[in-house]
Amino acid sequence: MSDYKLTYFDFAGSRGEEIRIAFRMAGVAFDDNRLSFEEFEKIKPELPFGSLPILEVKDRGVITQTNAILRLIGRQHGFHPEERFTAARHDEVMETVEDKDG
Repeated sequence: MSDYKLTYFDFAGSRGEEIRIAFRMAGVAFDDNRLSFEEFEKIKPELPFGSLPILEVKDRGVITQTNAILRLIGRQHGFHPEERFTAARHDEVMETVEDKDG
């Protein structure tokens, strides 16, 4: 098993795809655990917040929510700005995209 295991639905164009792309851009190996909706329904009660995606990080625990996972990858691999105001502007764009999804 790699240091990371991403669990999300098995279809392209999903929020999980953004995370998969970030890992590939960073050159980081990860286990890509893709679920059907039927598989998801079986494990939903056991999931944090009852939703996906989840990222299992070896020796650390589980992170949920797409943007939190993307920020983690970004900070670890130089994709997220270090300067606070610039980072806030970066987050602003991420949240705007999130607002437009719904």
